[in-house]
Amino acid sequence: MNKGIVISCFAGLGKTTVAKKYSNVSDFRIFDLQTSAFRRDPNIKLDNYEAQKGFVTNITNPAFPQNYLDALEKARAENDVVLITMSPDIRELLEQRDISYTLVLPEKTDSFREKLVARCKVRGNSESFIIELVRYFDNMSRDQKDYKCKLLIIKENQFLEDLLLEQKFITRAI
Repeated sequence: MNKGIVISCFAGLGKTTVAKKYSNVSDFRIFDLQTSAFRRDPNIKLDNYEAQKGFVTNITNPAFPQNYLDALEKARAENDVVLITMSPDIRELLEQRDISYTLVLPEKTDSFREKLVARCKVRGNSESFIIELVRYFDNMSRDQKDYKCKLLIIKENQFLEDLLLEQKFITRAI
C-alpha cells in the first residue's frame, strides 16, 4: 500500500480548510493531523478547535510523541496527503525516523505576516500562539539549503490548495 505524502505547513495557511474541502472526495483523501490533542494531557478538554492549537499547559501527555507518530502512520496509510504542523520538534522526529516530508512556508512580507496574524485572531488562536507565529515568521529561513526536506514558499496571494495542485500533490481541484 502507498503511504500518504506528508506536508508540513506554517500556521494559518489553510491546512484545516483544504482537508475539510476534500473530506468527502471518495478517490482522493487529505487529512489534517493536529498535534495539540496528542501533546496535551488527554483529560483536558477544550471546545474551541482553533484554541486547542495555542493551548499552553504544564501537563503534557506522557505518550507524546509516540502517540502522534502512531497517528501519523495511520493517517499516511489511509490518506493520499497528510497535512501537519511545521513545529521544529515534529519535523525533527520525522527526520530522525526517515519520514519524507515537504515544508511549506509563507513568503516573507510584512503584509503576509499581518494577514496570518489576522486569520489567527479571527479563528480564535491564543495570544501566545500568535506571538510564536510572528517569531517563526520573522526568523525562519526561506532558503532550501537550510532544510533537509523539500521547501516550498507560498505567495501571499496564493491559496494552499493552489500550491498543492501546482506541485501535483493534489491531482484535481474540487
